[in-house]
Order: sequence, then C-alpha cells, then structure tokens
Amino acid sequence: VCSIFTTLTKDQMAFFEDMDRLNAFLRSVNVNREDPKLCMNLRLFYRYSHKLSSGSGHIKDIFNVLSPNLRGQLAYRVHSTWLENVSLFAGARFSEQFYVS
Repeated sequence: VCSIFTTLTKDQMAFFEDMDRLNAFLRSVNVNREDPKLCMNLRLFYRYSHKLSSGSGHIKDIFNVLSPNLRGQLAYRVHSTWLENVSLFAGARFSEQFYVS
C-alpha cells in the first residue's frame, strides 16, 4: 500500500484528499443517504473537472488572472461539451456567465 502512495503525483494526491473531504462532508450532512443521485452527480462532476484540468499547468492560476469576461469565455469553450453530458445539467442551457458565477 505504501508504494502506491509514493507513486502518486502531487495533483493525484490532492484529488484523492479533496474527494475524501467531499465524501466526508456528504456523510456528515446525510446527503449520501437522503439523495444518493446528488452524491453521484457531485462525484462525477468533480472527477470530470479534475481529469480535464490535470496536467494543464495549474489552470486555476491561469483563470485567476483573467478578467471575468475572458474567464467566462474560456471556461465556456473548455467545459461546455462535457458539462452537457453530466446528468445533473441535462437539458440546461449554458452561457459564458454561467461559468463565471
């Protein structure tokens, strides 16, 4: 088990730590029992967003220096396709402002 953790990258470790925190929070407020579909959607959203941003040179740092308008335009281009496939957002209409909000 120890050798598995030594081969994980810093980003992978952060992902697993964040996922553990998300799961702990969902358990602490009983969302995991009361709304398992919401839990699944939250985990899928987090997994897809992490997969998209991994290896991208800390995309959060890039987004933080952009104006809100440019941030929305870039986020729309990068994320609109996969977000439309998340069941939580099925049938939703997206705009560039949605991503900045």
